[in-house]
Amino acid sequence: MEKKSIISLIICFIAAMAITFLVGIFTQNTTYTSAQSLYTDGIIDQEVIATSTEAHTITKVMVNDRLVGYVSNAQVIENLLDRVYQENYAASYPGSEASFTDNIQYVDEVSFLSYENKDSEILDYVSQFNSYLLKATAVDFINDEGVYATLYVQDVDLYEQALNDYLELFVGENDLQILSTGGKTAELTTYGDRNLSIEILQDIEIREGYCEPDEIKTSYDEIFQYLKYGDNTDLEYGEVVAYESIYALASRYGINASLLMILNSETIRSLDQALVPGTQLCVTNLTSPIDVVVRQQSLSQQIIYADSAIYVEDETMREGEQEVQQQAVDGSENVLYENTLINGVLVSGQEISSQVLTQPQQAIIRVGTYQVSNIGTGTWRWPVDIPRISNRVAWDSVHPGYSGHNGTDIQNLYDRYGNVYAVDNGTVSYVGYDSIRGNWILIDHNNGIMSQYNHLNVPAYPEVGDTVARGDIIGQIGTTGKTTGPHVHLGVWINGEIGNACDGFLDCEGLDW
Repeated sequence: MEKKSIISLIICFIAAMAITFLVGIFTQNTTYTSAQSLYTDGIIDQEVIATSTEAHTITKVMVNDRLVGYVSNAQVIENLLDRVYQENYAASYPGSEASFTDNIQYVDEVSFLSYENKDSEILDYVSQFNSYLLKATAVDFINDEGVYATLYVQDVDLYEQALNDYLELFVGENDLQILSTGGKTAELTTYGDRNLSIEILQDIEIREGYCEPDEIKTSYDEIFQYLKYGDNTDLEYGEVVAYESIYALASRYGINASLLMILNSETIRSLDQALVPGTQLCVTNLTSPIDVVVRQQSLSQQIIYADSAIYVEDETMREGEQEVQQQAVDGSENVLYENTLINGVLVSGQEISSQVLTQPQQAIIRVGTYQVSNIGTGTWRWPVDIPRISNRVAWDSVHPGYSGHNGTDIQNLYDRYGNVYAVDNGTVSYVGYDSIRGNWILIDHNNGIMSQYNHLNVPAYPEVGDTVARGDIIGQIGTTGKTTGPHVHLGVWINGEIGNACDGFLDCEGLDW
C-alpha cells in the first residue's frame, strides 16, 4: 500500500507541473495576441481591435475580387443602395430598387475578430465606382440553344399590351382574340384569306432581373419598337413620290405591300390608302427577336389555260394566211391554298382543293395549207404561273407605278424563280444582256405587237430567229440587271410605241401584290 501511495503522489506532482507550464504558455500567447496591432489586408486600413472566443457575423465588402474592408453589418450597404436609388433613380424608375454590378460584392461571414469602424470610408470608396443596377421585369426569349435575347421593362402590363398589338399586325384584332382563346375563324365564303392559327416560334419567360438603368424600356413605344426591330437602330426609310401607290413603293424596295403596311402600322391602315408625297416610310424588313408564324387559308380564282390552238388546213386560203375560226378562251377554277407566313412574308403554300368554274376552250385557226405559228393570235396568256403584279407602268389608271417605269413587273406567287412563258406566238427578234434589263428577250408577234421580258435568271432559251408558240417556256424568273427582287418585267410595243400590258392584253384586276 505504501508503494502505491508514493507512485500516486509522484504522478500528481508531474501532472501539476504540466498544467502550470501549459497555463503559462497560454497566458503568454493570449497577452501577445492582444498586445499586437493587427490590420486587415484590404484597400481601407482597418485595425483589429479585439478577439473573442465566440463567433459573430461581419460583412465583407469586395471590389473586383479584392477586399475593401469590413462594415458593421449588411444593413449599412443596403442603406447606401436605398439612398442611391431614392436620389438618382426613383423619379424615372418608380417601384424599383438598386443593386451593385457584379464587380462589387458584399457578403456576411463568421469571425472571431472585431474591427475598427471604417463604414464611412468603405462606403465612400464603393460609391466612387457608380456601379449600380436596377431591378426590372426581364423578358427572356429562348430557342433550342437557350436565352438569345432579353428585354427589360419597367411595367409588365405595357409589355403584354405591346406584344398583343404586335401580333395584331399579322392577323387583326378580332382574329387574334379568337385564335388566342382556341376558337376558329369563319369559313371562307368568298375570295380572300382566313387565318387558321398564330404562334410564336420561340419560348418567352418572364422573371425578375437586374440591369443597367438605360436598358430598361419605360414606355409602350420603346417596347413596341423593340418587338419589331430588336436592338437594330439602322433603319432605312423611303420617301413617297407624287402619285405613288403603296404597291409601287413596296416594289421599289423589294418588299410586298402587306409587309410595308406592317412596317408602318402607325401610318398605313389600308392597302388602298393614298400616300402623301414626301412621307417617310420605313422599308427595313422586320428584325424582331421573335418569329410570328401564321397559318391561313387562301381562296382565289385561278386561270386554266387553254391547250395549244388547233390548226385546220384550208386549201381555199393562200399559203401564209390564217383566220381565227374560234378564239381561245381560258377557263377558271377556285383554288384553296393553305399558306404559311413568317413575320408577314409568305414562305410556303400548298393547294388543298380546287373546283372548276369554266372549262377552257382551244382556239381553232384556219391556215392556208399548213400551220402558221409565228403570227400572234391576239389572245395573250400571263408570262408566269399564279401571277401577282408588284408594279405597273407609271401611267396606269388603276395602280400607277413609280415614275419612269414602262413595264409591268410580275411575280409568281409560289415559285419565285419559276418558268417564263411566251405570251403569244411570234419570232424571237433579240436576245441579250445589259446592266438595266439583265438577261432579256424580245419577241415579234408579227401583227404589229412585240413583247419584252427582262431580268431572266439565265440567258433566254430561244435564239434570234426562232419561232415560239404561245405558252412556250423561254426562260426563268430572275434578278439580273437593276431589280430589287425576282420578277419578270413585261414590256409591250404596239407599232413601235410603248404600251401597257394591263390595257387590252392581260386582265390585271385584283392581282396587284
